[in-house]
Amino acid sequence: ATMPDPVALNNSAIISVIPQAASATTSTISASSTSITANGTSTSGITVQLKDVNGNNLTSGGATVVLATTSGSLGSVTDNGNGTYSATLTSSTTAGTATVTGTVNGNAIADNEGVTFTASLVALTADAGVRTTAEPFIATVGQLTQIVVTATNSGPGTVTNAHLRWETFAGLAVSTVQAGQSACTLVEGSWLCDLGELSAGAEAPFTFAFTPTLAGEYELVAAIEGDRLDLNLENDRVTISVIVSPAPRLRSIFLPILQSHVDAERNRPEEDEIYLPAVRNP
Repeated sequence: ATMPDPVALNNSAIISVIPQAASATTSTISASSTSITANGTSTSGITVQLKDVNGNNLTSGGATVVLATTSGSLGSVTDNGNGTYSATLTSSTTAGTATVTGTVNGNAIADNEGVTFTASLVALTADAGVRTTAEPFIATVGQLTQIVVTATNSGPGTVTNAHLRWETFAGLAVSTVQAGQSACTLVEGSWLCDLGELSAGAEAPFTFAFTPTLAGEYELVAAIEGDRLDLNLENDRVTISVIVSPAPRLRSIFLPILQSHVDAERNRPEEDEIYLPAVRNP
C-alpha cells in the first residue's frame, strides 16, 4: 500500500492568559528610593503592583489599596488603571527606617518595603547657648544674691543630654540653684543642672542663689553642654562679674544713736539743790 504524502496544516492556535483576581500573597510593594534625607521634605514614590495567585501582573484597576507607614507620612493612593497603585512617602525629621505596608481589598499584602531616613549634617547640628542680664552683679557679704541665666537652643537640631554647669568661686556659699525643668547637684566643685532634651527654639531659665562670705571681685562662669554638634561655640558659656562689698559695720549703725544719748546727758541742766537748816537740841 502506498502512504499518502504529508499535508501541512496552516491552522495555528492562540493561547491567552487572563489574569485572575488580585492576590495579597503575590502582589508587591516597592519604593523609587530606599534612602532619603530625614528633613521632613524629602520624598520617595511607593508603588503597589497587583498580581494574581500565579504571579501575573494585573493590567486593570478597580481594586481597593490602602497603604500605611511606621514613620514619615503617606499621601493618598492613586489608582493608575493598569494594575499599579502609587503614593508618596515624605520623610520625618528623625533618622530611622520607615516600613511601608498595605492591603488589597481588605487583605494584608505579604510584601512590604523599607525606606531609610538618613540624618543630614544640618539636622545633626544645634546652636546651644547661655545668656544673662546686665552685669556686673553687686553683692554684699552675708546677704542673699540671685543671678538668672537662661539656656537656649537656636536649632535646627535638638540638644540631647543637655546640662548647664555653674563654675563657682571660693568665698561663695550657695544656698539654692533652681530651674523650672531640671534638678541641680554639686559635682566636683561645680553645680550641674540636667536639662535632658532642649529642642530647637526652647529656653530654660536658671536661678543661682548664693550668699557671699568674702568681699572682692569674682567671676562666675555658666556653660551649656550636650551631645549635639554645635558649630557656634562662642555663646556656649558666659562669664559673669560679681562685685562683693563688705558687710555693713555695726558700729556705723549704732554710733550715731549712742552719741545722741551722750550729748543729751551732757547738755541736761543740773537739778536745784535744797538746803535744810540745821536743828539744834534745846
